[in-house]
Order: sequence, then C-alpha cells, then structure tokens
Amino acid sequence: MEETLKALVHQRGAVRGKLTRVKNALVHCDAVPNPNIRNVHFLKLYAKTVENCYSEYNAFQNLIHALPLSNERRCEKEERYVEFEALYNELTIQLSTLLEELIPKPEMLPPDPPAGGNTIAPVAPVLVPQHFITPLAVPLPTFDGTYEAWYSFKSMFQNVMARYATETPAIKLYQLRSALVGKAAGVIDQDIINNGDYEAAWAILTDRFEDKRLIIDKHIEAIFSLPKLAKDNSIELRKLVDACVKNVQALENLELEVDGLGEQMLINQLASKMDRDTRKVWETRQDPGELPSYMDTIEFLKQRCRIMEKVETNSAKVEIPKPVRPVNKSKTLVTTNELQCTMCNNTHELYKCDEFEKKNISEKYNLLRRSGSCFNYLGKGHRTTDCASSSTCRKCNKRHHTLLHPVETKAEQVVNPTPTTKSAGESDSRSESTTDNVTSVETKHKNQNVVLCVSSDLQNKQTLLTIAVVLVYDYGSNLHPCRTLIDSCSQNHFVAERFAMQLALKKYRVDYQVSGLNGGITRIHNVVRATVKSRVTSFSTELELLIAPKITTDMPARSFDVTNWSLPTHVELADPNFNKRGRIDMLLGAEIFWDLIKTERIILSENLPSLRSTELGWVIGGVISEHTPVIARTFCSVVERDDFRDLLKRFWEIEGAQDLHQDSTTTTDECIQHFQNTFQRMPDGRFLVRLPFNERKSELGESLQMATRRFLTLERRLDQRPELKAEYATFIHDYE
Repeated sequence: MEETLKALVHQRGAVRGKLTRVKNALVHCDAVPNPNIRNVHFLKLYAKTVENCYSEYNAFQNLIHALPLSNERRCEKEERYVEFEALYNELTIQLSTLLEELIPKPEMLPPDPPAGGNTIAPVAPVLVPQHFITPLAVPLPTFDGTYEAWYSFKSMFQNVMARYATETPAIKLYQLRSALVGKAAGVIDQDIINNGDYEAAWAILTDRFEDKRLIIDKHIEAIFSLPKLAKDNSIELRKLVDACVKNVQALENLELEVDGLGEQMLINQLASKMDRDTRKVWETRQDPGELPSYMDTIEFLKQRCRIMEKVETNSAKVEIPKPVRPVNKSKTLVTTNELQCTMCNNTHELYKCDEFEKKNISEKYNLLRRSGSCFNYLGKGHRTTDCASSSTCRKCNKRHHTLLHPVETKAEQVVNPTPTTKSAGESDSRSESTTDNVTSVETKHKNQNVVLCVSSDLQNKQTLLTIAVVLVYDYGSNLHPCRTLIDSCSQNHFVAERFAMQLALKKYRVDYQVSGLNGGITRIHNVVRATVKSRVTSFSTELELLIAPKITTDMPARSFDVTNWSLPTHVELADPNFNKRGRIDMLLGAEIFWDLIKTERIILSENLPSLRSTELGWVIGGVISEHTPVIARTFCSVVERDDFRDLLKRFWEIEGAQDLHQDSTTTTDECIQHFQNTFQRMPDGRFLVRLPFNERKSELGESLQMATRRFLTLERRLDQRPELKAEYATFIHDYE
C-alpha cells in the first residue's frame, strides 16, 4: 500500500506542478511586461490545460481516498486537495477575466425613429458586431513526414506566418506543432515546446527533412515507377500525366532542368507506359530524324485525355427499360444430393468403392487425375492444394487419402506427384537370378517398412560390380578421390551425404522420391553440382548429384586374393584396390554410363570377371570363381530412416559446418583490427571499446551547433530547478 500511495502522491504532485507553471506564465508587471496575456490563443490554451489538470488531480485524489489510511494521514491529503482547489479557482478566474477583456462584446444600437413622429411599439435592439479578425484565421497546411512534400509545406507555412509577424514565438510554435501529422508528429521534443523556441523547432525540421539528395531520389523513383496503361482509359492516362508533371516540376524547383540526356530518358519512360493505340498515334506525329521534346509529349497526352473523356462521355449507353411481363414463379425447397462413383458409376463415395480399393497406387492416381479429383478428399471440384478438409493420411499424416498410402510390401513403383527416380537396386537382370533366394531384412518405423539390405544365401559364387576411383573438385578447387559405383540402371547420379559435406559445395533444395528394391522409398531434399575428373584420361564433366544418406554397404562383400589372376600389366585399372572391401561415396547413373564405356574388352578366364575399357580406366566386373569363398551377394539400394536423417540434419545445422568455408570480408577484417587496436580491459572485468566509424562518417552532417543549443537549453532549465539539477548530476555521475 505504501508504494501505491507514494506513486499516487508523486503523480498528483506532477499535476499540481503544471498549474504552478501556468501561474508563473501569467505573471505580468510594468517593469517586466508579459505579451502573452494579450494573446487570445495563448490564454485559451492555458485555460484548457487548467481544466485537464483539475480532472487528472481529482482522479488521483479519488484513488487516494480508496486506500485504507489513518485519520491523520487522510486529513493531510485533504488539506493538499483544498490548496489545489484554491489554486485552480484562482487561475480559472484570472484566465476568464483576461479573455473577457480581449474578446469584445457586440454593441446594441436603438432602432431608427419612425417617420412622421408616430409612436409605435418598441422594437428589439439590433446587434451590430464589431469587425474583429481572429489571429491565424487562415487554414494552415499539414505535413505528414514524406520528403517529397517538405518544400511545399515549408513554403506555404512560412508565407502564412509572415502575415502574422506580431504573433509571439510560442503561438507560432503551437501552430507549427499542430501542422505536423503522421510520421512528422512528435519530431519536436517537449523541451523546445516548453521553452517556446520557434527557431530551434524549424532547425530540427530542416535538419530532419530537408535532404535534397533524398528528395530528388524520391521524385526520380516515382517517375520510373509510373503505372503502365493496358488499354485506352482517360482516367488512368490522366493519372499518368499528373504524376509525371508533378514530379518533373518538383525537380525543376530543385534546379534540375529537363534537357539533354535526361529529357530523352524521360520521354522513353513515358512512351513505354503508353497503351498500344496511344503509342501508335504518338509515333505517327514524330518527325523522322528529330528527337521528340518533353513539352510536346505532355501536351499530346493532355490533348488525348480530353479527346478520350469526350468520347467516353458521348458513347455512354443509355439503357431503356423494357416492359416486364408478370410471370408466375414458384420456388421449391427440395434439395437433392446425388452421389456417383467415378470408378463404377454407382451411387456411393469413391472411398467406399471396392473396385477402387483393389487398384494399385499407380492406377488410383491416374484415375483421380483423369477425373480432376482431390488426392486428399477424393472428391471432384478442387485440387489437393485447395482442399479445405483437415483430414490427412492415418498412416503417415501427409496430405493424401489413406487409400493412396504407398504399400512398401508390393514390388511396384509408387506414382507420386513429386519427381521419382529409380536407384541401382532395381536391376532386372540381377533380381531375376535370385528370386527364390533373396531375403529382405526390414525394420518397422512409423508404420513403414524400410529395406535395410538385400542379401543372398548362395555360397557358390560372387558378382563384382563395376567400381572406379574418380577425382572430384571441392569448394576451393581441390581434388578429392572418390570411390564410385557405375550403374546403368539408375536414372540419376548420387553422392553420399558424408562426402558432400567434405566437398563443402553449395546445396540446392529439391524434392525427389527414390524407389529401390521391394518398394523401398527414400526422399531426397538436396542436390549439389560438382565437376568429376578421370584419374587416367583427360575426361571431365559437371554432374548434378542427389545427396543420399548412404549409397550402399562396403563393396565388395569381402576382400579376396588376386595374386593368381593373370591381370594385364599394360592396362591402368580404374580402381587399383578393386579386390579390397571399401566405402562407396558416389553412384554414376545411366545418363553418363554409355559415354564412359569403350569397345575394348579383355576376358581373363572362364571363371573370372572380365575387364572393360572406360574413360575412367579399366573396370572389372562379372562373376568370381566358385572356389572363392563368398559371404553375401549385395545389391545397391538407396534407403533411409526418416528419424535418423532428421537427426543428422539437425546436427549439421547446429555445428554450422557449411559456414567454415566462407571468405572473410573487408568489413570483418576492419572490425577485428579496430577491436584489437582500441579495446581495454576494465578493473571490473568489462571490455571498453571505442565506437567504430566507417568512411561514411561525413554523411552525418554538422550537428555541433544543434547539440550545443540543446545543451544550453537544458542548462537553463536545470538552473531554474536546483533539485532537479542535483538529481540529474547524480544520475550522470553513475555513468562516468
């Protein structure tokens, strides 16, 4: 309660202080005359202030009465209220008296005596007002803070105030503050208002809004932003002409004449904004070999406006009302809603159709596309992006119907609106040979079957896939060796996420779905463009690589000995360590596969793989001898787990590895150098650094005079209130 009482008393004291300042402003004596007491506007302003103070003081006093105070303290607060009322009454009477003296009363003149001296009934007196002109009766312009309107406002306001040279600076300042609206309201601070410094207020406004360069830029920007006319329309053409003329005249007032190159650029801008018919007429009036002039172009557009206005007025159609025959109308309130299935034409919804449910995913999507139906609601009349239904798939919560959810257990391609590509795992020749012996190791995650690997239990032979080691350029044009799988059954090229991070190349956002063996689906969200170079030949190409979490498992399945193989010595292998198990970081697809393969081929023996010449070197592929021990036969299949991919994505975003290769800028180096040259360590542990300035410091302008003037104004104010001066000094010392 004490804190509340203290705050209310402090606020009440501030209101009383306002009345005290009004009382001091009305002091007048012969030795020091006060011109303000002979000004009607000054007195009306203070009369309104006194009334507002009375209302505010009563509000605070009522809140104090509501507090549970002792009788002694309550009496003390009431005594202060009585003192305030006495001061209020004194000021109200004084202001009313001064206003009555200044505002003259109308004189009452008796009526003229009747002719012939006849006596008639008395007539009410006639009121004849005196000729009294209220100061500043002319309406003043307003300024909303737009730079383009500053010069016109300044000129009109100063011309009006020049007619009232006898007005005091306080009244002029009051009128100036009232004329500021919008963004300009509040630019003049309260100290200048209290001191009545009219010249300082103009100096602040001039410094803030009289930026000649900025005003010129605004007018030029308005000229280049003129609207283009699509058809003959007098209203739009008039707007175009008025906007152009207004901005050009403003630039001429700023001593920028329309001539030379600027005139031709302005005419070209106007011509580009004309509609087709107006442009034709204007072009026919131009003499070949002579440059058009701005004034002639504006005069042509004004004349065309007048012609179009006359034509539009005369061609206005007058609608003649036709006789209306009475017609007997009847209304029915019966509403029918006939449902028809787009699959079987029966009367039921599509999602209840048994035939539709038996279709595979591809056939369902094709049917919905042909009928123009929504993938989410399965109804006609709108697309999925415009569907107002809040329902989603009950299995994956995505924006499609549950009947359209991909079934991973079926070995078929899932048709989806997003781009789809097949990975190397869908090689027909490889899958057909192991149909009866292939086992799919799966895991359940979020109601989805995700293929982790595909292997065969056959122990009698092993197949080598074609692998090559290529060189890839990174962000800094450095070369990195990369073990690459060459596969003709992949529609796209892929790179492992780990290797893509090592290259530090710029990533681009994409949206792909990659389908693999047994319907396994992987979503690809990023792609990089990298240059791949051969280790052996001069072959080099730029590829677009989809970033996958992992290409495949280490290949081959196990390391084996090739000392007994009769490998040719005159050939250079694309992968010298083809017989050693290692990581695969890239996959090259069918887009480049046939450009790499050459015609030369070397067959080692009946039970060994063969060698094929490529642009990347000689690759080895085929079946290994059945006497070589084999653990598993591996197929390449791009798969993922969404939760693990999201976890890795968040990890790299937090670590910010993509920012490690950003080049330092000149501004960054200058900031670091400035800190090293100017910082100090304070005794309390804080750092002290000098404020930095760049080469644009000169654009701040000369503000010393204004700062000095405001400082002296503050000093005069503090000299009048010693208590406030002491508190201000204490506050400033805390920051020394």
